[in-house]
Amino acid sequence: MVVFLQWRLFLHRLWLKSNGKCGKRLDLSGRKLSRINFDGLNLSKAMLQDADMRNCKCRQADFSGADFCGAELRQADFSGSNLRGANLNACSMEAACFIKADLSDARISDSNLTNTMFCDAVMVRAYLRGSMCFGTAFSGADLTDADLGCAAVWRSGIDAANLHKANLSGIDLSMSYPPDAKKLLEARSLYDIRHLDFTKLRGYEDLTPDQKAELERLRRKKPD
Repeated sequence: MVVFLQWRLFLHRLWLKSNGKCGKRLDLSGRKLSRINFDGLNLSKAMLQDADMRNCKCRQADFSGADFCGAELRQADFSGSNLRGANLNACSMEAACFIKADLSDARISDSNLTNTMFCDAVMVRAYLRGSMCFGTAFSGADLTDADLGCAAVWRSGIDAANLHKANLSGIDLSMSYPPDAKKLLEARSLYDIRHLDFTKLRGYEDLTPDQKAELERLRRKKPD
């Protein structure tokens, strides 16, 4: 790791431990950081806006509350990392890996998530509104209370995610394998959901008349 970064990380650790009384908050905004190894480091609350972090190793690291807005994160590996409350808005995250990462309360709106891996990630209350999810892997991800409103979910494995109370209003499921009918019943809203015929869902014929009516109610229900 380059010397300038080691010194800044040292100052950041002091800043975190002293609650801002000494040291200095890490600010790497706009920096070229591609291929740097951040494995296991504490970059909580770091400022990384518009940084180039392509192919970085960030496994088992702490990025909680960090600001990545506009950052380039293509093929970066955040497996097992803590990104609770992180700002990932407007990021390029193609083929990035977030397997088993904690993205609870993270903001990931208007980002490019093409071929991004969120398998077994915790994404409770994550905000993914308007993001491009082409080929995105959500298998085993916990999207409880997450907001995917108006996201383009194309060829993505959202059918294998936990969608309890998730907002799916306005999402585009073009070319995606949709969740089964009973799983969609757990969502908070299906308002204006596109490219989805409920009658063709797996398990639709097994639903009771009340459950079928509930699906239609969720389609009409605007998100809170």
